[in-house]
Amino acid sequence: MRWLIVRASAVLMSIILILGAIRLIGGLNGNPIQRELGLNVEQHNRLCPYNICVGRTKITEVRSILRSQSSLVIDEAGSTDSSVAWQYPSNPQIEGNADTEVTIDPTAADKDTIVSTDVGSRGGIADVTVGDAITLLGTPEKANLCYDNIVAKSGSLQSVWLGRLYYDGGKAEVFFYNSQISDSTQFDPSMIITSIVFSAQPPDQYDTVPTYHGIFGDVSCNNFS
Repeated sequence: MRWLIVRASAVLMSIILILGAIRLIGGLNGNPIQRELGLNVEQHNRLCPYNICVGRTKITEVRSILRSQSSLVIDEAGSTDSSVAWQYPSNPQIEGNADTEVTIDPTAADKDTIVSTDVGSRGGIADVTVGDAITLLGTPEKANLCYDNIVAKSGSLQSVWLGRLYYDGGKAEVFFYNSQISDSTQFDPSMIITSIVFSAQPPDQYDTVPTYHGIFGDVSCNNFS
């Protein structure tokens, strides 16, 4: 009996060590959203990527914040008086933007405060998936999945499943797609993320978006184009 207890203890200790090693490796590698985009979008500062807080940060402050990020370069050609664009030298296909309300409505009274930021790539962010988003951001409040067409890199139309995950009352949105066409209307954790958007206000259609029903849960399509 004693040898059984000793053996069980040894097995348990091995499992604990293995799990600890996995967590350590995961911590060193980081979530792909953090690793590829440099975003630290945990619960307490989800609406403040790179400390650019929608609804609070001024356009004049954004440039200073971006210059303090060694992994980012301001895209002067893509920037204006009401918006700032930036690029990722390690992955030129990814770009980011911070916009004031003037970008959307030229007659807006507040011309200085950032109302939206987004980071992404039209062709998808390599190795960044829906599963990564849920691991980092937690369970979405709502979600959408629609069959639609996008413009492929070749310039032709490509039929895909397009979707969004919604957080923080719709103020944080994760856009994704799946180019593998099937009859299924279920999420798949391997679907590729195209962009992450943070807004001071939720989109107009947020109230009609279906509730999230799990990573493999069925969803209905609410046209958000």
